[in-house]
Amino acid sequence: MWLTLSADFRLSYPGADANSTDWPDFTLSPAGATSDGGYVDLDSVVADARAGSYAVLTKPDEGPIVVFDTMRSPPQERPALAAFAPGVFDDVHIGHPDLDVDLYRIGAAFEVSRAQFALSGKVTRLRLGGPHYDGYRNAVRATTVHVAGEALTLAPYPVDAPVTGDRIPLDVAADGLLPGRRLIVRGRRARDQWAVTVRATLVAVHAVDATRCEIEIAPPLADALVRDSVVVHANVALASHGESVSQILGAGQASVAFQRFELKQLPLTYRASANETGAASALTVRVADVAWTERPTLYGVTGAEHAYTLTTDEQGRAFVVFGDGVRGARLPTGVNNVRAAYRKGLGAQGNVGSDKLTQLVTRPLGLKSVSNPLAAEGGTDPEPADAARGSMPHTTRTLGRAVSLLDYEDFARAFSGIAKARAQVLQLHAGTTIAITIAGADGAVITPASPVWQNLLAALRASGDPHVAVHLLSYQASTFRVGVKAKCDPAYEADLVLAAVEDALRTRYAFAARELGQPVQQSDVIATAQNVAGVVAIELTRLYGGTEPVAQTLPSNQVRLLASRMRVNAGVALPAEMLTLDAARFDTLETMP
Repeated sequence: MWLTLSADFRLSYPGADANSTDWPDFTLSPAGATSDGGYVDLDSVVADARAGSYAVLTKPDEGPIVVFDTMRSPPQERPALAAFAPGVFDDVHIGHPDLDVDLYRIGAAFEVSRAQFALSGKVTRLRLGGPHYDGYRNAVRATTVHVAGEALTLAPYPVDAPVTGDRIPLDVAADGLLPGRRLIVRGRRARDQWAVTVRATLVAVHAVDATRCEIEIAPPLADALVRDSVVVHANVALASHGESVSQILGAGQASVAFQRFELKQLPLTYRASANETGAASALTVRVADVAWTERPTLYGVTGAEHAYTLTTDEQGRAFVVFGDGVRGARLPTGVNNVRAAYRKGLGAQGNVGSDKLTQLVTRPLGLKSVSNPLAAEGGTDPEPADAARGSMPHTTRTLGRAVSLLDYEDFARAFSGIAKARAQVLQLHAGTTIAITIAGADGAVITPASPVWQNLLAALRASGDPHVAVHLLSYQASTFRVGVKAKCDPAYEADLVLAAVEDALRTRYAFAARELGQPVQQSDVIATAQNVAGVVAIELTRLYGGTEPVAQTLPSNQVRLLASRMRVNAGVALPAEMLTLDAARFDTLETMP
């Protein structure tokens, strides 16, 4: 310290006088300031301080705290950082509650021999570029110079925002992810933690780095999913019902017209298709290793065309029938030259739940495991005779074409997998639209992801007016409840009569017996119960929709329950409603004196 030295030393020191209170020219460096900064001499030789790197100067704060945002502050207020590395240090705040802190770029670094303060030695001199140098120039003892900085890799941090929209970040490389592939996305909905499974198509892949990417899917996610619950399945293949089998049908004989062969392994599998009936057989017939074409009928087929048709007899046996040379080509003569490859298995039992298929009959090399994240849908049992009698006229009326509104309804009702259908013209934002409410067998809800939905829509567009918009809706299932008192004939057992009344009402108001938009009439309920053997009189005490009664007794004006028809609400098409009897016990089912 200057004032602790002897008076003789202070008076004899170059540049000092009796009024000096500190060392003469006591600055960071005798080299002084520059136009964009200045020099600083370190206290020793520091080899790690190199030109092109950065140095940070700090000293105790002597004024108000100033915090700079390098990319948002006006240019004149930004620290040196903004000038040296624009756009690199976004949102880095320079400042400290106790220190003045400034960042400088080292323009030059070299060794100098310095003789001052009655000492001599070599030190490293730095030429610094940046603002606020004058604030440090004379604060020799208070200034600290930080050099030899090391590059730090930005550490990963957790991102817990929900995944939504059409972009999903993945913690895998983009290799092998090709646009057009099928994907299945699983996760929990953010709003209620409900597990959902969504099928999608990969539209594009955007690589983030060597180990991460972002995929673009269609359609977008309908709900926000909890991020850490999201799993994307990319190795997805479509699976359909049926067991693959092969059969040698027999030997062709050119001398036989309409030669036919029986399929031995039944039932033959039919899969959803965008044709008139909504189903196509999973059958391939080859004659002398050449595939022949299946036709609904041989009528109109030329004599040279390699075609066959499928027929079923009264016992349910299936036959492959070939032509006679006029309507379809005859089979060439050969030895066991007619072969068939097909699938067997049919019906609603194929609608297995999710994660139920875990084994493959044959396992390709490299395959570790298999599962079905989505439940199977679309499988229906063959129509019973009564249902077939009702659906056959629909096909006859349309003849494979949809022209009128009734045609669209009949076409949908005759389509495989559709049990109920109702068509109506609605005025939507897109213009005049034919809306069709559909329901599956036994009241199954058909979704847009179902192959039945997709194939029906494609078939309607192909067979209908191309200038008419078609919109499908899944039906609204609703229930109603009743209360009944019955006066029984003394000759009958009362408990059996009440059970018969319940069975009659449940049969009358089951899904199979109801239509979309059909109301429930009080008189019909009474008539159905009254027709049961042993019933003398009926009193209907309750008739209401839903599960909670609106009144304790039947209102005198409650003569019917109306089912909603298709309508438009705020530009959105709403489906038709079907009223069926609730499966719960009757509110009242008892005898009366």
